Amino acid sequence: MDRYLALSASAGSGKTFALSVRYISLLFLGVKPSTILALTFTNKSANEMKNRITTVLNNLQNQEDYLSQIVDNTGLSQKEILFNQPKIAQEFNNHEIAIETIDKFLSKILRGFCWYVGINQDFVIESDDKDIILKNFLGSLDSDEFNLLLDFAYSEDRKLHDVFALFYDLLDKQKEITIKEYKYQKVDTNEILKDALIIKEHYLNSNASPSAKKAVSYTDIPSLLEVAKGWLIKDSLSSYNYFKKKEIYNLALEANFSSLKTNLGIYLQNREAFILNSMFKLLNKFIKIRDSYK
Repeated sequence: MDRYLALSASAGSGKTFALSVRYISLLFLGVKPSTILALTFTNKSANEMKNRITTVLNNLQNQEDYLSQIVDNTGLSQKEILFNQPKIAQEFNNHEIAIETIDKFLSKILRGFCWYVGINQDFVIESDDKDIILKNFLGSLDSDEFNLLLDFAYSEDRKLHDVFALFYDLLDKQKEITIKEYKYQKVDTNEILKDALIIKEHYLNSNASPSAKKAVSYTDIPSLLEVAKGWLIKDSLSSYNYFKKKEIYNLALEANFSSLKTNLGIYLQNREAFILNSMFKLLNKFIKIRDSYK
């Protein structure tokens, strides 16, 4: 088994499986459970890891995926592993297990050496009362700022507590973020819809396939961005499979398509600028409220 291992992968890709296999493999290689430290960010993750290891150890004979990986990691045969499984499971269940969050682990260290840093052993770790901070934040907003918050939440399809959680995430990354104001460009949304509807009418009134007609079944800009994704990313309408048939293709529409893409690009940049400007303005207010609370 590799002495050092780093896993970097997205959620649901099997990190918990790989780490559980590594933990159990160490047990079968003779490492005492009380000498293995497994740290996670959340209590949920720690409990999931602990439950996963307990379940696998107690039912290893029915866990083919785990069993084959443990064989690869340890160099032991399946027969040896299953023979030792009851003893390993009992040892794991009877020992104090260190599968916990990083902050819980560090708190234990701090309590053990509290006198060296001049604090009492019975210290309590305070955390933000988020309900109070949220109440203070909302109470501090003037009418313009409150409307900005509503517009931002609506544009991002977020509930208030989701916006609040976003502020806390951004708070942790303050040093990595450059807060600035983003400029807007003028764009006429009527021109976007005009070009889009000209393209739509052509294909709806042509001998186009149902798939082609579905790709132009929009009524406004949001639905345009949803149903027309397949052809909006193309360099020309003729590059899209459902539009390129000779009997329905119209060269004149390429001018509308080019104009549509240009104006739509500006529209999306404006939307992004609005979202960032709104987010940063509200974030600055949130930081001031939280700092005053703390």
